[in-house]
Order: sequence, then structure tokens, then C-alpha cells
Amino acid sequence: MIVQLLTSFTGALGFCLVFHLRRRYMFAASLGGLLTCGVYLAAASIWSGILLPTLTAAAFAALYAEFLAWFMGAPATLFLIPALLIPLVPGRPLYYAMYYAVQQDMDLSAEIGRAHV
Repeated sequence: MIVQLLTSFTGALGFCLVFHLRRRYMFAASLGGLLTCGVYLAAASIWSGILLPTLTAAAFAALYAEFLAWFMGAPATLFLIPALLIPLVPGRPLYYAMYYAVQQDMDLSAEIGRAHV
């Protein structure tokens, strides 16, 4: 769990660096990735499936981004994209579903897609 939180923070920080976010916003945006991942993990321990934990974490990320936009006087998008994109996009299952779709193995692609949606 700690590893997932730290990788969400560093992934969001890397995303901020790639897109040249101003330094004064980087820590807050990266912290949003960590907190969103934490909310997702907490919600996943309560509810089974992927829909409700993802919905809860996305709602938290939106509220976090709006609060920071008001507090720091910056657009909410600066905080929303790193908080949503890094912790909530299912990278590995999405990669394998697309891989098998390109390889024309639609049954396996659909099975992986159904298991993670």
C-alpha cells in the first residue's frame, strides 16, 4: 500500500515535470495524486468491484482540485489532471486489453476488459 501511494506521488510529480508545471504548484498537484490513490485504496477495501472506488476517488480529486484552485488562484485543471490521470488509469489491464485486441484475440481482450471495468 505504501509503495502504491509513493508511486502515485512520483508518477504525478513526473507528469508535472513533463508538462512544465510551475514549481509552486508541483507539490500540491503531486500530493493530489497520492491522496487520490489513498482514497481509492480505502474505498476499494470497503466496496468490491472497481466502479464505486473509482467514482469516490474521482469525486475526491475534483473537490481537491477545486479547493486548490481557489486557494492558490490557479486553474483547477493544473491539479485535477495529475490527481486523476496517474492513480486512476488502469495501466496494466488497459495495455493488455489493447495488446490482445491488436493481436486479434478478441475473446481474451474482452475478458480482460470486463474484469477491470
